Amino acid sequence: MVHATIFDSLKQKNLNIYERGLLLESVEFIDAPVYYKDIYNPHKESKQIYEIYLFENENLGNQIDTLCYLGFNKHAQVIYKEQ
Repeated sequence: MVHATIFDSLKQKNLNIYERGLLLESVEFIDAPVYYKDIYNPHKESKQIYEIYLFENENLGNQIDTLCYLGFNKHAQVIYKEQ
């Protein structure tokens, strides 16, 4: 899962999911995407940090449905890879 830290309220609401994942990497963008530079965007001065998490099915238990549901949220990207 890729999570934009600018939307940490998503993380706070789903902390039980994030605690089951492994944080692989945090990437800070020095130059934010164009839509973040919009003068009307309240996040234009915020750091653009993306966290990449790895989840194993066996570690999710009954939370797997919640993780899949997060994939429909525009602030997180969930990619499922079957092994």
